[in-house]
Amino acid sequence: MGVQCRSNCPVYLSLPPSVPSPLQSTRFRLASFWVTGLKHEENEKTVIAVHNYNPVRENQLPLQKGEKYYVVNDSNAQWWYVRNMAGQSGYVPTNYIHKPNSLNSFEQKAHAPGSKKSLGLCSWYYKDITRQQAEAILLEENREGCFLVRDSVSKKNTYTLSVTSKDPDVAGKLRVHHYHIHRTEAGTNLSNGHTNGGGPGVSANGNAGNGALTNGGNGGQVNGGVSTGTAAGSGGEAQFYLSEKHAFPTISEVIHYHKHNSGGLVVRLRSPPVKDRESPVTAGMGLDEFELDPAELQIDPEPIGKGQFGVVKRGKFRNIPVAVKQMVENAMNEEDFIEEAKNMRFLNHPNLVQLFGVVLKKRPIMIITEYMKYGSLRDFLRQRQSQFCNRPVVLADICAQVGNGMAYLEREQFVHRDLAARNCLVKSVSRNSVVVKVADFGMARFLLDNVYEPSAGTKFPVRWAAPEVFQSVYTDKADVWSFGVLMWEVFTYCLENPYHGMNNSQVYQFIVDGGRLHKPAVCPDRIYVLMLECWQHDRNRRPAFEYICQKIGDYLDQNCEN
Repeated sequence: MGVQCRSNCPVYLSLPPSVPSPLQSTRFRLASFWVTGLKHEENEKTVIAVHNYNPVRENQLPLQKGEKYYVVNDSNAQWWYVRNMAGQSGYVPTNYIHKPNSLNSFEQKAHAPGSKKSLGLCSWYYKDITRQQAEAILLEENREGCFLVRDSVSKKNTYTLSVTSKDPDVAGKLRVHHYHIHRTEAGTNLSNGHTNGGGPGVSANGNAGNGALTNGGNGGQVNGGVSTGTAAGSGGEAQFYLSEKHAFPTISEVIHYHKHNSGGLVVRLRSPPVKDRESPVTAGMGLDEFELDPAELQIDPEPIGKGQFGVVKRGKFRNIPVAVKQMVENAMNEEDFIEEAKNMRFLNHPNLVQLFGVVLKKRPIMIITEYMKYGSLRDFLRQRQSQFCNRPVVLADICAQVGNGMAYLEREQFVHRDLAARNCLVKSVSRNSVVVKVADFGMARFLLDNVYEPSAGTKFPVRWAAPEVFQSVYTDKADVWSFGVLMWEVFTYCLENPYHGMNNSQVYQFIVDGGRLHKPAVCPDRIYVLMLECWQHDRNRRPAFEYICQKIGDYLDQNCEN
């Protein structure tokens, strides 16, 4: 029903459905009247759209970036039932909205409306892109002072500012500098905010187009950060800063200040990239849109690839480019194939190939996924070896992206079971960046007890398999072993199979005897040490993917191309 609040704004009330259906989208607006003491639940139930969204199903609601929506049902992690301020309701993808109540205390502070804007709504906030991707975006803009803020890969709950400046060594060329945005502890005050004196107080890593590290454009690497400035007393709220002399309650205010004052940065911030941020891929076509109508699907006749369980073709679903995986007859029974798709259904991460749905009414059975333009990582690196020759930072960035996708699977208690370069796909390419996603969950299974024991006769990729897999035991630590082999593949450009010159029996004996793959020529020592950690015989001594991502992120933060 409709009521009128004291601010004379219409408020629409409806019964929140426990499991909303399209039939429940009808709204009744009754006569307006004054309500005394009407409690506004906006702080608990209101979200803000950070991307525009055009519905693909009748039970979905369009989103307008910057608009507020009231949450009616949030029982599903990927699709929420919301109502707009006009009283219309429907499902929306949760990765298109800003959810303040889902943030931890650090994120809530960072997203606080210091400039009347949530961080997620700021045009300069790019969330979870890598350092290499940030550099590619900024250098493509080709203008000084272009900047963005992103989540730090190597340091949890940390943000990084990336900004371009003129290269003092090469006329007409730009370089990218990276600054960690620091934060004080609550109850700690920095020294008088904007006082003069002291050093520059800014930690920076710069990348000069070709990747040279600088400190404020003067050359050299800065390790560590700024001092916390705790001597001035305590009792204040936590603050964010690039320079300890210029600290503010929110990141938005930090950016606002440095747009008008360099404040220790190599250049004053001018404007974010003109090109809009790419909208994220939704988790399927909708909450209950698992089985898709073949009449809405157009498929190209020629295959673009072939996997263990099916042929892959390019297609379109409602004009959305998709990849269509047609199941090969007798390669897997239909129940297993459908189970594979169900396992993938609500997995959603920037470094995972997204499942949209399956087609069951037409034979062969088909699985519909996100389309990845450049095909498998293995073929991509083989064909473009010269492009990435002696560029370990780009190769490490590829590994970091795969690691990020696997860290998500690890948190969701999924085991991939077939992680290799051939099962990772490339979405986009620029000179300094390659966007890679993990694909082919053909043998993935949800783990209730964190262990999956395959049935007798199950085949597995020997050259990527951990020692315990030969005894029919799979855990997420088996994926960690495979990831170490994948890193080796990446740093050898996938030019030959692992353990080249050995047959499968010899590979098994070599591993059991403690043998390990050699260090690739272009591989940095610290990355090879990480590979060896992944290849610990005792699976309990292998690192978690989150640790792996942090280590690769540390390398990327401290190194660049020459």
